[in-house]
Amino acid sequence: MVFELLSCNLYEFLAINEFQGFELDLVRRFAIQILQALLYLSECNIIHCDLKPENILLKDITRSGIKIIDFGSSCFINSKLYTYIQSRFYRAPEILLGIPYSTQIDMWSFGCIVAELFLGNSLFQSKSEKELLFLQVSILGKPSNQFLDCCPKKHKFFNANYELLSITKDSDLIIAIKPLKEQLQSVSPIFYDFVNKCLQWDPNIRMKAAEALMHPWIIEGLPQDIKKQHMQQMKLYLQQKNNDQQGQGIQLK
Repeated sequence: MVFELLSCNLYEFLAINEFQGFELDLVRRFAIQILQALLYLSECNIIHCDLKPENILLKDITRSGIKIIDFGSSCFINSKLYTYIQSRFYRAPEILLGIPYSTQIDMWSFGCIVAELFLGNSLFQSKSEKELLFLQVSILGKPSNQFLDCCPKKHKFFNANYELLSITKDSDLIIAIKPLKEQLQSVSPIFYDFVNKCLQWDPNIRMKAAEALMHPWIIEGLPQDIKKQHMQQMKLYLQQKNNDQQGQGIQLK
């Protein structure tokens, strides 16, 4: 098989920058392209299942164009192959807690990636699933009891009183943890809101790709001539999706 020649991946690109993170304008350019790809995948009913910086390649080291690669773990929504998926740092709560998953697990990974591109390091660097969930709770806050009641594997991480089980004795890890709001809001409240909406525990509340492309943080960074066209296209897309859903509802009746 012959493929086009691409450049380094985004993890390597961060390493070249000594893991200092990138300016928000560059992060936004990457984010828009990833969201457009995720929107297309969702239209095709495909879940990538392993979205991470290593699987996003620059087309050219001197430009911001990117492509998503490695669909070896991907599946169709109605034909899921595995229950144990996603690289650990980017693994969504659905996979940890045993909830049926959808394209929304890719949006969780996307939120992790966008934060990492800005901060320079992964939000959830962990050595095990228990440590991963400990970090997710510490950085994002505990999920609601109602959400946990829907999780078949909640007993693995929480006791009968919905309290997080003792997970780690790594004092350095505990000291280093800062809530997401503390890490991002002082730099850009609108960027914090964007990432926070991508990292909602409940996949039904978590922002979808189409919604993310209409978020103020995305819109505010677009050139004026492109902004109008972008908003018109997204409004037409959302209107069409709404019409399709209403039509399906009528057919069901």
